[in-house]
Amino acid sequence: NKRIKEIAYEQYMEIQLKPFAKHYLDLLKSHGIPCAVATATYRDMADSVLKKLGVFENFKCVLTCEEIGKPKTYPDIFLKAAERLGTAPEDTAVFEDALHCIETAKSAGFCTVGVFDAMASEDWDEITQICDRTVRSFEELLSAETGMHTHC
Repeated sequence: NKRIKEIAYEQYMEIQLKPFAKHYLDLLKSHGIPCAVATATYRDMADSVLKKLGVFENFKCVLTCEEIGKPKTYPDIFLKAAERLGTAPEDTAVFEDALHCIETAKSAGFCTVGVFDAMASEDWDEITQICDRTVRSFEELLSAETGMHTHC
C-alpha cells in the first residue's frame, strides 16, 4: 500500500496546470473571489502539487474526500467547500472535468462549469448538456466580458 501511494505521488507530481488556469486563478484572487479545492487526492499530494504549481496561495482551503469521509459521488465535499468559502451552493461555481462529479454538484444546486479534458472526452457531449457553462480553455474566461461571470 505504501509503494502504491509512492507511485501515485510520483505520477501526481507530474501534473501540469491547464493552459491559462493560473491567469484565471490570479484574476479571481485580484477581485477578492475566494476559491477552494475539492479533491479525491490525498492531502499531502494535493498540497505538494498545488505548491509546486505556484497556486496554493490562490485557495482559501483544500478539502479531500478522505477528510470528508465520502467520495465525490456525494455532495458533501462540495457543500463543505461552499461553507468554508461562505457561499451558498447556488452562488458557488464548481469547475470540474469529470462527469460523475459534475452530476453530483449539479444535483446539489451548484453552478457547474465543465472544463474540457482529453481524458474525459467521451463524456464531453453529456457534460455540455448538464453544465451551466463549459469551456475548452481557461482563456475563454479571461475576457473582460466573461471573466467574472460563469453565466449561472
